[in-house]
Amino acid sequence: MTSLDFEGEYGRTYARTIRHSIPAYDALLDIAAATLAANAASATTALVVGPGLGEELPGMLSALPEARFTLLEPSEQMARGCAAVIAREDAGDRCRLLGQLTARVAPGGLLLLSSYSEPAEAEACARMLAIGESRLRQLGMAEDTLRQFMAARNTLVFSLDQALLAEELTAGGLEPPQPLLQALGSRMWLSRRG
Repeated sequence: MTSLDFEGEYGRTYARTIRHSIPAYDALLDIAAATLAANAASATTALVVGPGLGEELPGMLSALPEARFTLLEPSEQMARGCAAVIAREDAGDRCRLLGQLTARVAPGGLLLLSSYSEPAEAEACARMLAIGESRLRQLGMAEDTLRQFMAARNTLVFSLDQALLAEELTAGGLEPPQPLLQALGSRMWLSRRG
């Protein structure tokens, strides 16, 4: 069985598997970029937490044409993929990969946070998980893999608590997070430092 580890096989096949598990994944990235452009096009700095392979970066670079980006990606394997996107987009002068968080958001800057996040309400969470399981079965995921995928929740892949996120960002001098994108448990938020 494949471990759901971003440094292992799961990370190596992430670009394919995320599209297999989230319908219209690329369209959702386009919508997130459009939402970002509509809400923050004049931003000059942006902090992106968890950019993974950097698949959101082309849209973000276009949506925030004046912004310089600081990217925080804890997985070395995913950071290498992100660095490749930065190189491909010729955005090395606008992007840097780091390993810190709210302290790196400059005055007037943005924090873009992408993470797995389950609803806090038990009933809503159960519905989301049931939909996710059903969708993965429809897409042909083997039951063994599906069980492993579900067992990885909050053991290998941890849910980001939205209330705690808002509390931590506010304590760090940033605005409460504004949702930009939600696709089952995949979410993206925007926060600003005034």
